[in-house]
Amino acid sequence: MGFEPISATAAVVAASQLAGGAASALSQYQGAKTAKAIGRANEENLSGQSRLTMDEQRENTSRLRDNAALAMGQLHADAGKSGLATEGSVAVREQAVANRLETEIRDQARQSLLKAQELRHQGRLAAWEGNVQARAGKLSAAGSLLGSFGNSANYLSK
Repeated sequence: MGFEPISATAAVVAASQLAGGAASALSQYQGAKTAKAIGRANEENLSGQSRLTMDEQRENTSRLRDNAALAMGQLHADAGKSGLATEGSVAVREQAVANRLETEIRDQARQSLLKAQELRHQGRLAAWEGNVQARAGKLSAAGSLLGSFGNSANYLSK
């Protein structure tokens, strides 16, 4: 079995198969890079939303504590105006109101924390999905290249 020259037509067909495979692989590789970039951008966006949620929560907690202090002061002043002693049932009432206000503040803070954690989790998931899609795209690109080489070799061997 010696070397047999190939026809110009066969060379053109083989070259076009290689070029088509290379173009397909390039497209898949670019898609992989884009998927990864989108995943990272989504992660950054969701992480930013998480930070904003926590900033808002700190501000709301501060405001709610200020409002609670005002409400407690007003409650104490109202009891004093009515001539009631600030001990006994008035003190128990004030403590119950303070406990309720603090519970509301903590419940709201907990909800904000949970929301921020969920946003961070969604961001990590978006980055992971982008990485998975990028790996799949790169493997697909490699498959396209190998397939086009195989097709060209098969065509030329006939």
